[in-house]
Amino acid sequence: MVDALSFVVAALVLWQLHVPTPPRQDARAGLKRDLTYGWTFILARPALLNLLLTFTLFNLLTVGSGVLRPLLLTGTLADDIAAHAWTPSTALAALYTTLGLGSVVGGVIISAWGGLRERRTLGILIPLFVAGLAQALTGGTHSVLIASAGLVVYGLMTPSAAAHSMSIWQSQVPPEVQGRVFSVRRMLSQFTNPISTAAAGLAAAHLPAGAVLSWAGVAAAVICGLQLLNPAVRSLDDPAPSIHPEPTTG
Repeated sequence: MVDALSFVVAALVLWQLHVPTPPRQDARAGLKRDLTYGWTFILARPALLNLLLTFTLFNLLTVGSGVLRPLLLTGTLADDIAAHAWTPSTALAALYTTLGLGSVVGGVIISAWGGLRERRTLGILIPLFVAGLAQALTGGTHSVLIASAGLVVYGLMTPSAAAHSMSIWQSQVPPEVQGRVFSVRRMLSQFTNPISTAAAGLAAAHLPAGAVLSWAGVAAAVICGLQLLNPAVRSLDDPAPSIHPEPTTG
């Protein structure tokens, strides 16, 4: 019922919005060029490609955490659960409730704030860096409360990163080609999700779930930290000359 209500609310919000449909500039381009246009556009812009690869790797290292968190109940968190006379169900509910609470609060904050108007890449990379460390904390601690705190922080950070990323893409990509470019963007950023889920399961069969979570979180934080030093990514904060010209196709 709660899920159904959330979909109704989302539909009502969309119903009140005007979503423009810009006219195509190349109406007779054909299906083949439609299928390749998004790839060509992104590959011709190293800054956007680097940003996309950052999210792709972050998803690879974090999406599988959904498989690993329940295994913490019989691993690193088992003694703490027993010491407080909790049940595994209670502990798991605490983990996922705090994660959801953090995500909701993070979404409300970025919606009310509106995000950074300048240096928007900091609004992506710093939250992702902190989220990676929060995942590492969740996997490394022996306390349910600290693990829950790590999940709150993780949930708080991801809406900011997603919002700032979308802001950059919308400002860098002409409206009339956003559908073609964004479809490729979404596929590349999320094709690692099933790979991450499968890899997490395989890793947990041979290694402690907490260790896998921690090292994956540290790796995600390191990648985002290095991207803070990447001049190609930082150039996304400059005025975008790429919003108008078409990419060359040779």
